[in-house]
Amino acid sequence: MNFQNNLYCINISQHDNYSFELIKTSGDIPFERAHHVALLINENYLLVQGGEGTDGILNDTYILNLETLEWKKINTPINDDEEHNMRVAGHSIIAMNDEIMLLGGKRIKTVDNLVIQHFCLTEKKLSILKPMMSSTTPGT
Repeated sequence: MNFQNNLYCINISQHDNYSFELIKTSGDIPFERAHHVALLINENYLLVQGGEGTDGILNDTYILNLETLEWKKINTPINDDEEHNMRVAGHSIIAMNDEIMLLGGKRIKTVDNLVIQHFCLTEKKLSILKPMMSSTTPGT
């Protein structure tokens, strides 16, 4: 697989003639990747998390300031038991106020059937939530 870390802006002002512009960024530029998530936050920041790279499934998080075009790696303290569950690719992401939830995806090692990652933007803290599962199986 060919991994990339390029950032493009797509001009959609002309409906029949889209154009792509490579954007030059600086700072802690993320490693090349695929199958990651990207999320626009407050129209000022772009968050990129996880995915697959040349060394396998990634567990890193980066934020791009869209005004300065500078990347910053978000260092999130996690323990060794959580580290394997933080490595994820092909997952989903959603923002709610100053919190972000990451759900699903492909992981190196999953202890639970369902892993939800919770990231608090104000505290820059990443944690794993363990959902309460019903004792009944759907469809039974």
